[in-house]
Amino acid sequence: MSSVKTQDEAASLPIPAISVVVPLYNHAQYIEAALDSVLSQTSPADEIILIDDGSSDNGFELAQSRLAGLPHAKTYRQENAGAHNTINRAIGISSGDYIAVLNSDDVFAPTKLERCRAVIHERPGVGLIAGNPGIMDDQSARLNSGFVVDWLRRARHFLEQTKLPQLALLNENFVATTSNMVFTRGLWEEAGGFQPLRYCHDLDFLMFACAHSAVFLDLEHEHVVYRVHDNNTGRSQQGARGTGRRGCAGAVRVRSEFFLG
Repeated sequence: MSSVKTQDEAASLPIPAISVVVPLYNHAQYIEAALDSVLSQTSPADEIILIDDGSSDNGFELAQSRLAGLPHAKTYRQENAGAHNTINRAIGISSGDYIAVLNSDDVFAPTKLERCRAVIHERPGVGLIAGNPGIMDDQSARLNSGFVVDWLRRARHFLEQTKLPQLALLNENFVATTSNMVFTRGLWEEAGGFQPLRYCHDLDFLMFACAHSAVFLDLEHEHVVYRVHDNNTGRSQQGARGTGRRGCAGAVRVRSEFFLG
């Protein structure tokens, strides 16, 4: 039986509340574009929580200016605590049942939240949604070549050949970034938040989601545009593989509720 709801059934369901959390660190040149991509969503965010993680530039002031006068947006500043701690604190402050992370150098596709709400309506039990990531450079120009583009092409090819999403994620993380994840607060709580892993807290969380929840890969729709620049972890990793604390255990705890869109 199809899990897709009729228009009348979908219309009768409550619109899922989604909080967007933005960890900001030394991205003054990118933060306005990131926030603009949230503010211009075709289906608006219910809440925006931004935390500056001890930046040394003026990104926080730019963010405050961009979000000024918006009652659903809150900004905070803290001593440097690292990406995973900042994301966890922002989620803890937020109130939505669903969380969308946006790293301060990436941008959401214009219809990301609208698409995620549609998926949630069609699959009410879904715990995590990830889409297709686009790639851009530090000047916001789309990239069609380079090591990150090659990495994602290899990763998607492996997924298409094996049709084993968890194995493919462990081979090379085709989800690419926490900016490409929308997940339930309950999943985040069950996972104990994002773990203190420098380069793979995103993959670690994905592996936990695969083992303990229903994951929907919406790979026919672009959800985020991932920015490649000299200081981000994508360049530091050069597409490196990694399993994370839960990776190998998660790979063998395969659930049937793993959907390819």
